[in-house]
Parts: sequence; structure tokens; C-alpha cells
Amino acid sequence: MGALPKTSMALPEFFSWWEKQGADERFELVDGHVYAMGRDRVGHNRAKLRAVNVLQAAINAAKLDCIAFTDGVGVSANARSFRLPDAAVNCGKVDDDSSVLPNPIIVVEIVSPSSETRDVNEKLIDYFAVKSICHYLIVFPGRKLVVHHSRKNGSDKIETAFLAGGVVDLSPPGITIAVSDLLGEGASA
Repeated sequence: MGALPKTSMALPEFFSWWEKQGADERFELVDGHVYAMGRDRVGHNRAKLRAVNVLQAAINAAKLDCIAFTDGVGVSANARSFRLPDAAVNCGKVDDDSSVLPNPIIVVEIVSPSSETRDVNEKLIDYFAVKSICHYLIVFPGRKLVVHHSRKNGSDKIETAFLAGGVVDLSPPGITIAVSDLLGEGASA
């Protein structure tokens, strides 16, 4: 990977710059500034896959026009932001050539020691700046805890629940998932 750009940029410039980087590199755009994302460890990658699988199974059971994605595609609140959640659910049509989900409803971050502060603080603000996002799940595999931030009916009021068990109601889009399924047995990130 080359040096990160020092100048501020908008999404089109960011995607153009990113295409010139290594294929395996991952980046986010925060207030116009590029940040490199760390490499996954096996436990973190398994936790991301588990989240996508649990979400997609619930979507399939509810027969919804939604799909769960892993962190290769992102969400954007404005022309100067692009975040890569570890998992996301988008409802409705998606352009196969796009890198940005048009209607993300749920975003998930799997916490690792290097990302905890960013996931708990900065991304909370950035994700809820996306008006379609109704749920932000922060999964703490080592603590066996899920923090569920939710927004109801498009309001700016965010409710928070700390869950070590039970189920998470993700309405909209109208699915529920077991916290134990999201955490997995012996999970570590």
C-alpha cells in the first residue's frame, strides 16, 4: 500500500484513488480523509461471517426483499463519508456495480481491541447519519455481549440495549435474531 492521501476528498475521488491501491486493501473515508482498515484475524473474520449468516437466515425465514452483506461494500451518509461495516442488511434493489448500499437498514461491527473506541463512538454517529439505518449492532465476542442501538420511525432518538442473551428485534425490516447465534460458541475476535 502506498501513502494515504493528505488532501481531503469526496467519494468519486476516493473510489478512483482506491482502485489504484492493492486489491486486498480496505479503506474508509471519514470527513473527506482516508483511513486504512486493519487486516482481519481468523476469529474476527469468523464472527463477521456468522453475523452475515444469522442475518441472512432471518431474512430468508421472513421472506423479505433484503440481503445481508459482509464488509466489502459500505454505507455513506454524505459525499465525504464511506464506512465499511463488518456486516450490513440492505432492503430493496442494489446495483451490482456499486460499492455503496442504497438502503442499509442494519449495520454490525464486531469489536476487536484495535477498533473498540472507533466502533463504540465514531461509527455510532456516522452510521445514524445515514437516514435509512435503523439498527446498529456492536458485537463484543470476548465479553459475550451485544449492544443494540436502534432508531424508530425515522426519528433522531436512539435507544440502546445491552444484551447477553435473548433475542434482538430488528423491525424494520421485521426480523429477530438470537443473541447467542450472533455471539456463537467460543467466539473471539
